[in-house]
Amino acid sequence: MFAGQASADKYTVRGYCALCTAHCATITTVENGRVVRLDPDPDHPNGGVICVKGKAAPELLYHPERLNYPLKRTRPKGDSDPGWARVSWDEALDAIAKKLLEIRERHGARAVALAKGTRSGTSVDDAERWLGRFLNAFGSPNWVSTTHVCNWHKDTGFSYTFGSNIPTPDLKNSNAFLLWGHNPSSTSLILAHDIVTARARGMKIVAVDPRKVGIASQADIALQVRPGTDGALALALIHCLIDETWYDTDFVRQWTNGPFLLRRDTGRALAEADLVESGSPDRYVVWDDRTDAAVIYDAAGGGFERDDVRPALFGAKAPHGKDGREILCAPAFEFLAELSSRYAPERSQEITWVAAEKVWRAAHLVAHSRPVSLYMWNGIGQHTNATQANRAIATLYALLGDIDRLSAGGKRGFSQNAGE
Repeated sequence: MFAGQASADKYTVRGYCALCTAHCATITTVENGRVVRLDPDPDHPNGGVICVKGKAAPELLYHPERLNYPLKRTRPKGDSDPGWARVSWDEALDAIAKKLLEIRERHGARAVALAKGTRSGTSVDDAERWLGRFLNAFGSPNWVSTTHVCNWHKDTGFSYTFGSNIPTPDLKNSNAFLLWGHNPSSTSLILAHDIVTARARGMKIVAVDPRKVGIASQADIALQVRPGTDGALALALIHCLIDETWYDTDFVRQWTNGPFLLRRDTGRALAEADLVESGSPDRYVVWDDRTDAAVIYDAAGGGFERDDVRPALFGAKAPHGKDGREILCAPAFEFLAELSSRYAPERSQEITWVAAEKVWRAAHLVAHSRPVSLYMWNGIGQHTNATQANRAIATLYALLGDIDRLSAGGKRGFSQNAGE
């Protein structure tokens, strides 16, 4: 923070609102030593708007019932009057530390769990890393959070597919934007502001939401999906891309595991160890279209055993195993094509309630309006199939190839290969 124009009794301070993970940039007005208001900072890249929580900061700060110091119970639990008494910070911290050490000594560190609220909607974000550091230093792995109904699918599910959490969409460089299960007009005003700005310059929007509210009400195509069927809709869109060859073939070959051969008998990736006695279980096999032969891919080195390989994406393959018998295989991409074909728009519309014609139009729009950005959140996370639905959506995005490229909608900064 730094102070703006000031007088003895009134000045402003530029900073940010810490009441959720958005960290909207703010300008705080201080009069006679008291915060009197927060306003959005229009000059900051993450500024321009703040929500009602930020605007209410002075009220929260000075509310007479706000807890500003430690209290200690002086009567037994269950008593109608806890008998709260104010104590010093040193006394409170010493008492807590003593109790924690006693528990660890008697029962072990795993007897202690740390529970916290969501950083998406509370002020815990700035302290969360310190909470994790404390728990690690204490020796307990028991971290309790709300992520299972909020952002597990978005972060962990996405990282299972990409090796990285979902990035902030690069709307300035996007010709189209796929917004899925998220209403930033209510929960992320900065993102909503940037979407509206990009739309004004011509960016197209496909929104997936049961309701046409917020950004979805302004979308070029709104897919009003039946709640809980997002995975089926993602597979329907994947089918469109594959069936019409609207996907980025070079990206799929170079940056995904789509070319890896999968065994038809087990569904597992064919490994070098399946072909030769001395082979590694961590080196995988692709089929080279140029030589019509199996080629080893070294995952550790990130490359093929020889140059000028053109990995096949389709076709039955039958390399000989170490016992001399043929192993029936096909590229993982063909397995994806087979799976998604079962959810073609004409078949899945009864599941998703989204008309087949609308799904085809949405697939055509994103495939022909590249670069494309993607963002999704807790509209998907409220269902039992959230993680797998998220992985299907992430796979759909991978097919477009707009990841970690200059002037592409996918935010730069991915350091690992995307996976199918």
